[in-house]
Amino acid sequence: MSANGVLAAVNSVIPALRGQLFSEAAQRDPDCARAIVQAYNDWHIDAWCGAAPGRLIPMAVPMFWDVDALVAEARRVAAKGCHAFTFSANPYDLGFPSLHSDYWDPFWAVCQELGIVLCMHLRIQFEVRYHRTGRAIPGRDHASRDPAVHLRG
Repeated sequence: MSANGVLAAVNSVIPALRGQLFSEAAQRDPDCARAIVQAYNDWHIDAWCGAAPGRLIPMAVPMFWDVDALVAEARRVAAKGCHAFTFSANPYDLGFPSLHSDYWDPFWAVCQELGIVLCMHLRIQFEVRYHRTGRAIPGRDHASRDPAVHLRG
């Protein structure tokens, strides 16, 4: 990093980029998936990014399947010094409520309270859908072309 003039970097070594691998595991055993996410986040914060504090900035994996567990995890990792989460720009496409639903309100509130930022990689959204109908939007291959697309329909 120093050789390239990079002081610090938000760092992630995330299974399936948005943590959806863990969300799929939660369909079978939510308690086991929760324990795996916590263990992963601990390893990522303490060991991986802990190897270069202040230079490697950790980004936690969310628990999309349980907003109450997600809020608790946000508080837990913030206490460890992690103030970033990877997040889907379109959780509806992963089988979860739209970003525009009130489902996420407790998480948004804790993010605001604790200064947690969400990191979204918009180019990984392969197909944007209307959040109410699930119909694909013709000609849209990712959310970055029109972030308000979820409000239409």
